[in-house]
Amino acid sequence: YDTVFTAVGLSKDTRNRRIFADSGHLNSIGLEVHSGDLDYYKVRYRHQTAYGLTDSITFDFRGRIGFGEGYGDTDGLPIYEKYNAGGIRTVRGYEFNSLGPLDSEGDPFGGNLQVVTNLEMLFPIEALGSSETFRVGLYFDAGNVFADAEDFETEELRQSVGISAKWFSVIGPIEFSYAVPLNDESDDDVENFQFALGASF
Repeated sequence: YDTVFTAVGLSKDTRNRRIFADSGHLNSIGLEVHSGDLDYYKVRYRHQTAYGLTDSITFDFRGRIGFGEGYGDTDGLPIYEKYNAGGIRTVRGYEFNSLGPLDSEGDPFGGNLQVVTNLEMLFPIEALGSSETFRVGLYFDAGNVFADAEDFETEELRQSVGISAKWFSVIGPIEFSYAVPLNDESDDDVENFQFALGASF
């Protein structure tokens, strides 16, 4: 397909640092508008709040909402632009991009609406690394992808709890997690242990 697009964004970041922030907020919103053979738009909102409970323990809250839709002669988002969820960067304990609507073969199809929230308590273990480079976390995740906005239902948000280890290594950020899904369904793809290189802390 031949398309052109325009993208604009606005962000305000008051965090005291990008890695293991313990105070401040991040709010960002972005808009993409695509025109041509396919006409559609996407809006994304991201939020993070970091709050130092003590000198070493940090409460971290993150949320994201993404929505997209076609306009003109285009019905919905192209399949390669649909939102996905599941995995260490969204809802831990579920396989990467496995959540949301399924196609006729039972495979994840993605959706027009993504809702994800993560709550985490982070603390250092000095024996394993300095507080500036290594943290262990206890977390609660919730999120899912929906075919469209009118399909959103809070009871369909998949949830998990678990423990994470975040290490800012010499080759970049590395994250490990072990999750226990709380409300998985029979057709969900569960994955308790997950790993990511290049994760955002």
